[in-house]
This record gives sequence, structure tokens and C-alpha cells, in this order.
Amino acid sequence: MATGAVTSEDRARTRDGRELYLEAHGSGAPTVVFEAGARASRHGGPRRIQYALNSEARVCTYDRPGTDYGASDPRPANVAPTSATFARELKTLLTNANVPGPYLLVGGSFGGLLISAFTAWYPNDVAGLVYIDAFAPGSAESYVRINPTEGWEPSGDLAKLQALNFGARPVVALATVTVGDTADLRRRSPNILVAQAPQYGHNVWGEVPGLAYEAIRVALKAVRDGGPVPRCIQTPLARLVFSCTP
Repeated sequence: MATGAVTSEDRARTRDGRELYLEAHGSGAPTVVFEAGARASRHGGPRRIQYALNSEARVCTYDRPGTDYGASDPRPANVAPTSATFARELKTLLTNANVPGPYLLVGGSFGGLLISAFTAWYPNDVAGLVYIDAFAPGSAESYVRINPTEGWEPSGDLAKLQALNFGARPVVALATVTVGDTADLRRRSPNILVAQAPQYGHNVWGEVPGLAYEAIRVALKAVRDGGPVPRCIQTPLARLVFSCTP
């Protein structure tokens, strides 16, 4: 897949020969990469946001092994589903499909753990992060007990996630119900905008896609400007959420 392509679909092989499916639209840096929620393929909510954003940036969705209705090959039983495994699969896919970083990572629900894992393992490839009512890094171990989705088993490399610090990267966190642990995210970032929208449900992609769209646009602009995230009250999020800080 050629860098800068407006619309493309690609399959890239992992080290063990499996194929993962990637769909890219638009152009412009940084590339936005979506991690959907548990067992969700690119056909879910993120794809709607992908189309809305493709006039502003290059936006990628992909199918993880084990996602419902996805086009990627399954993960072999002998490959442990650690945080390193999930991160390595995405890194290999983006590299082999010629999608250069750094990336603005967007995670919804379980996808929050995955964008955290990718940042922990490949920090130089991450320009910013957006959590859409998503699990924070501190939830990595407890998540297994309540919802062992896609075989997620981070215990072998849990210390990597627990020690994660976002540094100066722009971080935008949107919390609608009780999933998003914004306090955990705040501890890891001096450059974070948190928007609380308890009037909406957990499925932000489907229920209020415009809210997710605006959260990503705020992060995208902050990455491009190379400065701090703006005050929430100064962004379009202010009229869409219940409260936002700073």
C-alpha cells in the first residue's frame, strides 16, 4: 500500500505468516489508528468515524485476530495473547502495509488497553492518544477477571503497562459511564483533556459518533500544533458533554 494513498485495503503478514486486514482512507499526518472494543471488527462504530475524518487525516481501521466478522487470520493457540502480542501484531501490520508513524491512537472500551499496550512497547511510534470510554492501563489486570475477551492475558508483561507514562503527548479522554478510569489516565499525563458525558451510554461510536469525532479532532489539532491540549471549554466538546476539565 503506497504512502499517501487516499483509499486502500491491504493484508500484511505477521512473523508467523498470518494475514491481518487493514483499511485506510484519507491522507495527512499523523495517521489515526483505531482500536475497536472487545471482539469488534472494523465494521463497527470506528468505521463511521473513519469516513467522517478522512478529509482531515489518514485514518486506519483493522481486524484483530479473534474479532467477530473480521477478515484477519486467527491467532494460533500457541501464541500467548499478552499485551506484547497485541502490540506487535499492530506494529507489524502498519510496518508491512507501509503506514508510517508516529500515530494518533484511538481506543474504545477494550481498545483503550490496546492503545496503552502499543504505547508501552513502541513509544516512539505514538504521537497522541484518545480514550473513548475506554479502559485505562491500570485496569489491565482487573479486566481479565471481569471479561476475559479475545484471550487477553497481560500478566506476563503487566509491569510494562503499570509503569506507562504518556509524557508530553496530547491525551484526550472521553468518559460516558463507569468504564473510563480518568483518574488513572490523569496520573500518567501532564497534557490531558478529560470530558465527562454520563448522559450517554458506553457505545459512543454508535450512539453519539459526533462526540467521538470531535474528541479525535481536538487531539489531532494538538498533535499538529505541537503544544498542550486546549482547555475543554474552548473546544466543541464543551457543548456536547456534561462537564470537562481542564
